[in-house]
Amino acid sequence: MPVVDVRTGEDRRREAAGNAAIFTIVVMVIIAGFPFLPYFAGAIGM
Repeated sequence: MPVVDVRTGEDRRREAAGNAAIFTIVVMVIIAGFPFLPYFAGAIGM
């Protein structure tokens, strides 16, 4: 049974904008933290 999306186009645009902002922040954090990548990998590996 298909899920019916009852949200308006405005809601979809707002959600898309929020996702884009989150994605941009994540990319910026990754770029800023690139020098520390081995440390993060070690911390996750523990």
